[in-house]
Amino acid sequence: MEKLKHQYHTQCSSKTFSKEELEPLDQDDMMELKELVESEGLFMQTDQSGALTVSGLKGGVTRVMQKMNQCQLMGLANEVRVREEEELYHRVVWCILAHNGNWERLPRTANHQLENNELTEGITDAQGLVWEVNLQTMMATQQLSRQTTKLKRLENLTDFTFPLYWDSMAASESMKVIPLESSSPEYQTVKEAFKRTVTKTVMKIERLQNVHLRRAYEAQKKLISDKNAQEGGAGEKLLYHGTTQDNCDSIMKTGFNRRFAGQNATSYGRGTYFAVNANYSAQNHLLQASC
Repeated sequence: MEKLKHQYHTQCSSKTFSKEELEPLDQDDMMELKELVESEGLFMQTDQSGALTVSGLKGGVTRVMQKMNQCQLMGLANEVRVREEEELYHRVVWCILAHNGNWERLPRTANHQLENNELTEGITDAQGLVWEVNLQTMMATQQLSRQTTKLKRLENLTDFTFPLYWDSMAASESMKVIPLESSSPEYQTVKEAFKRTVTKTVMKIERLQNVHLRRAYEAQKKLISDKNAQEGGAGEKLLYHGTTQDNCDSIMKTGFNRRFAGQNATSYGRGTYFAVNANYSAQNHLLQASC
C-alpha cells in the first residue's frame, strides 16, 4: 500500500494561480476551467487571498495550466482589442442610414470591423441587427429581411467632431457645400418647415459644412447650455434670414456679421435679424436668396 501511495504521489502535482493571474478570465473561461478540472478528476481549492490551487495527476494539471495560459492570452488580446476599438471610435465614425432617414453611429466593434475590413460574419448595429456589407458600394444588407441601406465614414479632426448628418471631408477642406437630393429625408424636413408659411417654389436646398463656423457654434452652444442648465440648456430653434446672393456667399465663408445690417430692416437697431417664420424672410423686398 505504501509503495502504491508513493508511486501515485510521484505522478501527482499541484499548481497555484494567483488572484492577478485569474483577473483576465471572464465567467465563461472560469466555467470551462471548472469543467476541465472535473473531467480530469482533479481537486480545486480557493484560499482567502483569491488564489486558486489545482492538484491531481500531472497530466491533468498540465492541461489545466495550458488552458489557463490560453485563457490569459485571449484575455490580453481582448483587452488590446477593446483599447484599439476605443481609440478608433474617437477618431473614425462609421454610420448607417436608419429607416427614419437619420444617420446612426455604429457600435465600437462594428466600427472597428468596418475600418479593418473584418466583414466575414457581418456587422451588428446598435439594435442588434446583423448586416452584410459591401464596402465598394458602401451598402449594407440586413441578413433576415434583405433590406438595404447606406453606409458612410467620417474621420474626425483632433479638435473637431463631425456631426453625423455631414458628409465626409478631406483633411485640407474647411468648407464644403452639399446639394441635397430632393428625395432625402433631410431635404424633405427642411422643405416642409419652410413651406409651412411660404407658398413659393423651393429651387434647391444645400447643406453648408464649415468646420470653423461649426466649431465656433458648438463652443457658443456649450457656453449658453451651461449658463441655462436649469432652464433646459441652449434652447435651439430653426430660424430664417433673408438676404442677397452675394451676402449668402460671404455668410457661408465667414458667418453672420453686422456689416450686413441696414440693407433690409433695422427695427431694433443695427444687427443681424432672424425670423421665426420663413414667410417674413422670403419677402421680395428683403431678399434675392434665402439662407
